[in-house]
Amino acid sequence: FMAHSQVFNAAVNFQFVITRPAWREKPSWMVVAGADRIINPRLERFYAARAGSKTIEVAGASHSVFISHPEEIADVIEDAARAASNVSLNTLYSYYGRLNAPEQSSYNSTVGSNPSYWNAPANLGAKIQLAQSLQGT
Repeated sequence: FMAHSQVFNAAVNFQFVITRPAWREKPSWMVVAGADRIINPRLERFYAARAGSKTIEVAGASHSVFISHPEEIADVIEDAARAASNVSLNTLYSYYGRLNAPEQSSYNSTVGSNPSYWNAPANLGAKIQLAQSLQGT
């Protein structure tokens, strides 16, 4: 499957200049596959350190760490989602604080002002989607 799912990169992709890489401004996570023979684990650690990533090393794991160690990868994804939830919640509260009274009333009727709603883990997806839609406003 993996060999067949790889696709060639379009040459045009190498023409773009990235001026603000996301890893410089946003939290990131890195899984270092301790026995990776495709990407040297020392290079993976360097990338993680440069980005300030929360780094998890899976000793003995190959390049296909997500297949050989799914539980560890799921833990990393859940950790990142929880952190994103907190960032999203802070974004929501920040946005809410910039609204005037009529806007707050409209916001409350749209998304709910019940703090228990926003603190419930089950509402993580709603919080992230709303926070993403509000970013840049």
